Amino acid sequence: MHLCQCTFYKCKDSTTPDGRQGCLLDARIFKKHEKAETLTQLHKNASAAQTQALEKHDVELAQAVDSMTLSDLVSHPAVAQPVLPSTGTDSPFNRTKRLLARLEEIEGGLNDIEGNISTIGDAPARTDDGTLSETLIALGNIK
Repeated sequence: MHLCQCTFYKCKDSTTPDGRQGCLLDARIFKKHEKAETLTQLHKNASAAQTQALEKHDVELAQAVDSMTLSDLVSHPAVAQPVLPSTGTDSPFNRTKRLLARLEEIEGGLNDIEGNISTIGDAPARTDDGTLSETLIALGNIK
């Protein structure tokens, strides 16, 4: 007779007639319990390893996303527009050149707006004489 203390069949919770923890089993049933216990332990180990690997992968993805900049997103293949065959003015180089020119134009406009804002200063947000609306109209006409 073999003393089985497996958790799969809950032999560990039993007590033998002589007071030992476990069950007394014949060799055939003991091997069955031993095999079930081994498989259960392997499954637990595999599940733990899988959970650990997924958590590690999540951390790596979070770090990669945190370190990305806007230019990384624009240049990422999943975000980029499909590249069409290069035909004269529609080549990727020309599209990039046009985009850079447009960005410079926007930057210049932002600098103009910044200059206009600094000329306004600390004007009151509301006046009864209409100077705020005249200022806004004047700013709207500035090109």
